[in-house]
Amino acid sequence: MTGSSEKEKLQEFVLSYLKKGKKRDLCPIYKYPEWMKQIVACLADPFRGIADYVAAPESIGFILGSMIAGELGVGFIPIRNASLSYLEDDDRIVAKYIDHNDRVKSLQVRKSNFPPGSRILLADDWIDTAATMQACSTIVEEAEATVCGIVSIGAVASDYTKEKLESGYIHSLLIMDQSGECLKERKS
Repeated sequence: MTGSSEKEKLQEFVLSYLKKGKKRDLCPIYKYPEWMKQIVACLADPFRGIADYVAAPESIGFILGSMIAGELGVGFIPIRNASLSYLEDDDRIVAKYIDHNDRVKSLQVRKSNFPPGSRILLADDWIDTAATMQACSTIVEEAEATVCGIVSIGAVASDYTKEKLESGYIHSLLIMDQSGECLKERKS
């Protein structure tokens, strides 16, 4: 378990990139294996023994999601962009959403990837409007599985996310307000 001083160090590390104008682009932090190992452990800890699988949207979510799945010792289920229509319709679940730039996007997955009744932890590096996570949740529910939580390195406290952040349903290392200021972390 990561202590509060360790979490503060991790937060400072991630914030150092956000202060450089790289909000929502956390790719540079992935090149530091020791920091990422600690970040992944911090995000995974509340879901040990709870999640059966981790699922994440393409593309950066794949990186964080697969790392968290490895930390938890569970399988990883990729949720693909639906623009790559390679799946057969009878085994395909699609969910549309509007992203933080007001673009209509779609995600897809093989329904058979989710065992019915399984508990799915969703992961993405950054939650802005939460539209991507809502679409992922729709896919999981349509597959007759259950979302047991959502993890992210950073999240913006919005009308949708605020209550879920406070309850721990969304577990994020950093919580930002709409203007980009870091808010006090949620206590685990």
